[in-house]
Amino acid sequence: MFKSLIKRLLPHSDVKLSNATSVKDTSIETSHSIDLNGYFVDSLVSPEQRYRDEFYDVLFGEVQHNKEQDELSIQVAVKVEQVLKKPALILDALPVLPASLSKIVEHLGNDNFDANVVIELLKNEPMIAAKVIKLANSSFYNRSNKEVTDIKSAFMQLGSYGLSKGVIDGFLSQLVPQSDVYFQHYGQLIWQHSLATGAIARELINHSHCSEQSQQAYLIGLISNLGDIVIYQIMVEAFKYAHPDCLPDSRLFRQIISRHSKRITYVIAQNWRLPASILRPLELQTKLKSADKLALVCGKYPVSCFIFEARIISKLQLRMDANLTEFEALKTQALRLVHSEQARSYIQEMAVASVCEGS
Repeated sequence: MFKSLIKRLLPHSDVKLSNATSVKDTSIETSHSIDLNGYFVDSLVSPEQRYRDEFYDVLFGEVQHNKEQDELSIQVAVKVEQVLKKPALILDALPVLPASLSKIVEHLGNDNFDANVVIELLKNEPMIAAKVIKLANSSFYNRSNKEVTDIKSAFMQLGSYGLSKGVIDGFLSQLVPQSDVYFQHYGQLIWQHSLATGAIARELINHSHCSEQSQQAYLIGLISNLGDIVIYQIMVEAFKYAHPDCLPDSRLFRQIISRHSKRITYVIAQNWRLPASILRPLELQTKLKSADKLALVCGKYPVSCFIFEARIISKLQLRMDANLTEFEALKTQALRLVHSEQARSYIQEMAVASVCEGS
């Protein structure tokens, strides 16, 4: 997806760096230079940053604190930073959002939506329609074992929620690369994180005064990690092109993703012309840096608050699955980073379920 973009950044098929090579290479645009020291200096971190970094241990493995800087990693990181500061370059490399998808999502977000309108729109998107039909034939939805072959029958089988899930997942899952072996582990985990974020956001909102927005909350949660996927894919592709035997430094992943992922997600959503009701919560995610602001956000923009909290809880689930630490410690961390009663109750219920499973 990003091969042509990477070739523009790294024009040589094999980047060879000697000990004398400086990361301040004259080929690197000074206007897009980065604070390289920021990648390697330990500093005081907020509870949110610590929680995020520990989650990255699940995705990338624990950071190896090497004394010597990996100059190939640094040089590639600088180049990737240049791309991320020009999101238009990324948008050109991404698949175009089907024109009717935002309309479909908008209709499905309305409790009184017209099923016939959605069905007609889906007929114009054969790839997504195929995903919906495949979902309708899955063992979870198709209990009669009678094959579903058309969109109308799929809708009858799935209902509005299942149809919404099939439409959204059908498009976004295409953005998760499957071919690269190194990416597959991360790709699987980040997609699992995205699915869980959407499902948890919908569940939290279903128990709130804005339950009519639960379907849109699922979509927002699902795409809220899109920037992570895009940045990681660019990094992996850059290293493959720079040197086939090298893997990126996970410290660089953490820094670059944390700096840019939310903004990249929002820029992509803007480019896809998603409805304002979806863009606003994504925009607020780029500004919501600390959990101590959640009380204010929950009062004015509850959906944005629930999306933030759903991301926290989803990370908690993945960390529990990885068995990195005791659940009680994880639960305590997570409870400090949420505000709503719905989120706190969800975490407490997870704690009860964890105890029951362990007994």
